[in-house]
Amino acid sequence: MVFVLLLIRVKFTCKRSDRVVDGNFKSTKLEAHDHSNGGDMFKKILSITIAGLLIQAICVQCVSATSKEEKQAQRTEKVRSDVLKLGTGSEARIAVKLRDSVKLAGYISEANAESFVVTDIKTRATTTVAYRDVTQVKGHNLGTGAKIAIGAGIGAGVTILILWLYVVTHED
Repeated sequence: MVFVLLLIRVKFTCKRSDRVVDGNFKSTKLEAHDHSNGGDMFKKILSITIAGLLIQAICVQCVSATSKEEKQAQRTEKVRSDVLKLGTGSEARIAVKLRDSVKLAGYISEANAESFVVTDIKTRATTTVAYRDVTQVKGHNLGTGAKIAIGAGIGAGVTILILWLYVVTHED
């Protein structure tokens, strides 16, 4: 609507013709004038409008049309994979936040397709948790990359120690 009004304004503008008669300022009627550069103005406005639309089209992100159930299924699957990645046993430390804001900490003593069991380290109390009830999982055991880095560091330290001992004992 605004664009149409703007085009009308570009094509025909109102100009007030004023004149001085007998020392008095007299206003006459409004007259419509056709501008000769109206085509240039139209091209400018059109190019600015197209540029704006292109920028908007580039900047707008696609909105995901996934339903609430699909998002819940994806979250449940991610929690399941995270828990299974940690494994079971006293070394599989975990902190879990549930939908009802309950926080559990301990280790994973058992895991199956629908739920897992968190055992509190101090009290040895067990709590069965369904994957769909979990909002956040934090594993507290070391990943494979960290274990490899620690092993490489220990190996390098031992190698340097052996070389140093060899140099110290074989000094002449």
